Amino acid sequence: MAITKTDVLQPGGDIEPKLFPHLTQVELEARIDSYIAEGETKAADVSIPSTSLDRAVLAWTYYRTYFSIYTRLSGTPAKAGITGQGDRWYDRKQAQAFLDLANQWKGIFDGLVPPEESTTPAYPESSSFIHKNVF
Repeated sequence: MAITKTDVLQPGGDIEPKLFPHLTQVELEARIDSYIAEGETKAADVSIPSTSLDRAVLAWTYYRTYFSIYTRLSGTPAKAGITGQGDRWYDRKQAQAFLDLANQWKGIFDGLVPPEESTTPAYPESSSFIHKNVF
């Protein structure tokens, strides 16, 4: 099964379109599709096994989505006045919450990356080596 935008966006996924008020539904879906494609490329680049591929792509997609929200909120003034609508306050903890979610999903992706095989030859430890101090 391949990951699609329906796995990420509500009601099938966690991302609600209202988290992206500056994008139309079509733009949001295109952005999610680009994150999925990016996740497929990243997963292939680091040789994630096929049994974990969907989980890795989903994790990467959520990571990029939540990081995008964090970036947008971080660039939003703490207070904004809208003519005729009053003031609006933005709590920096909101942005931090999305960064925490992004890091959580990035950790899941990173945990699926197989460890690199060492190219350094392994030498057995020798207990017969004697240190001699010469003065």
